[in-house]
Amino acid sequence: MSLSSGTLSPSFNASTTSYTASVGNEVTSIEITSTTVDAGASVTVNGSSVTSGDKQVVPLNIGNNVITIVVTAAVRTTQMYTVTVTRESSNSSGSNGSSGNNNTTTSDLFWINGKTVSVGTISASLSNGQTVNTLKFDFNTLAQILEQEGEHSILTIQDNNNSDVFIGELNGSLIQLLQQYHSTIQLVLSKGNYTLPIDQFGFEDTRVISNMCSTWDTSEIKKPKPAK
Repeated sequence: MSLSSGTLSPSFNASTTSYTASVGNEVTSIEITSTTVDAGASVTVNGSSVTSGDKQVVPLNIGNNVITIVVTAAVRTTQMYTVTVTRESSNSSGSNGSSGNNNTTTSDLFWINGKTVSVGTISASLSNGQTVNTLKFDFNTLAQILEQEGEHSILTIQDNNNSDVFIGELNGSLIQLLQQYHSTIQLVLSKGNYTLPIDQFGFEDTRVISNMCSTWDTSEIKKPKPAK
């Protein structure tokens, strides 16, 4: 795997699945080249099929841009790699003019199988001097998209605001929906990338799950806990 601009960090290794790179504000797109060892393997970049060794152009927004590369071997095993490319803003001094009012956005923050989708909102607020981002899903939209994408879909969520605390909330219906499709949630945060395999949440009784809510934050990310 290689990039036309910026440098992969760490250097590419087939067993390493998450990478970062930084580019200047003047770089509005990047070419990514993925080459497979297995001649029978297929490659997609952000959901688009790519021939092994060919370049795929990906447009870049200011801030973090998640590029998802999925390699499917001839024996149908799948490996996903992510590259988070950070494009500098035109004003490097940043935008601290915000006073802590809530700021909700739905664009360029969610991907399913590498495709940009709008399936929820992330609300930013201030609490005890810390920036807190709170995630809420739109159940109906997510259900429609998962039905189209099928089982084992990967939902990638990106925190563009580099918050101090990232809080996600899943109600029982959402957990059931994600488990039905054996989906995986991947969080791309300033602290690193984290994976939440929904099948491992451990809820068995659907009568109970429909009345429960699971929350996570970046300090408890590896083991989401059901609320009591």
